[in-house]
Amino acid sequence: DRIRAYSHLCCPEIAVIYGTVVSHGTAADVKRAEREAELAANLPRDGWLVLDGDRPELCRLAESTAARVLLVGRGSHCDVVASEITRHDDELVFAVDGMQFCIPVHGRHTLHVALTACAVGRVMQLSMAEVREGLESLSPHLAAVIPRSLENVRCETDFRLDCR
Repeated sequence: DRIRAYSHLCCPEIAVIYGTVVSHGTAADVKRAEREAELAANLPRDGWLVLDGDRPELCRLAESTAARVLLVGRGSHCDVVASEITRHDDELVFAVDGMQFCIPVHGRHTLHVALTACAVGRVMQLSMAEVREGLESLSPHLAAVIPRSLENVRCETDFRLDCR
């Protein structure tokens, strides 16, 4: 109900739902899934829902929204797909739509964050060159705040509403 109320106040046009939550069926997992579904369901028909296409449980949210959906990931079913993924020293290198990205961060676990930026950039009608410029200008110090291993990390969905 809280997300529905916020949605009516701020009218979000883009929602991004991805994560590293390992579902164990706990009460917190159920509550998180309910909030994600509520956010998806309250997007307007002309809005956008960006989902981690490599997570089947998140892909199911596409069925609960009237908004347009973009899936990001490594699978061929995704709308924004990473290819040619490698890691060189402290850089993640990959390609999207034939354009190579070289981002100064540690590890492949940041790939979905970068692909999400590509998807949101596409929605905002930025060129992939503009998105690449932004991602490649990230401070190398960002790597210090992104955990190297997210295997057992639990995170709650973070709803940030931009009320301009």
